[in-house]
Amino acid sequence: MRTLLVAAFAAAALFAPAANAEQVQQSVTIRVADLDMSRADGVRLFDRRLWQAAREACALDGPLTLAAQNRRLACEQGVIAQGNAERDRRVAAARAAAPAVVATR
Repeated sequence: MRTLLVAAFAAAALFAPAANAEQVQQSVTIRVADLDMSRADGVRLFDRRLWQAAREACALDGPLTLAAQNRRLACEQGVIAQGNAERDRRVAAARAAAPAVVATR
């Protein structure tokens, strides 16, 4: 898979009261084809892209109230948690595909 699609469930109106806010699914794409997930630098770059995607998917559209900021933060945490699970799966797959070194000279 060349890209990772991350879904964010954000309130339709982040500034509206939570009880009245309709849940909407937004998604952002993270490019991963160029990453080597078996290496630490590939994982760090994935994490940076995931953080940027969460910020984009959960951006505030209305007034900057404390409640809206809290909902944005919760949305970002949800996106990052979803992305972290996918990251861990990709890291495990990359490590399993790597040749095992049993002896060196």
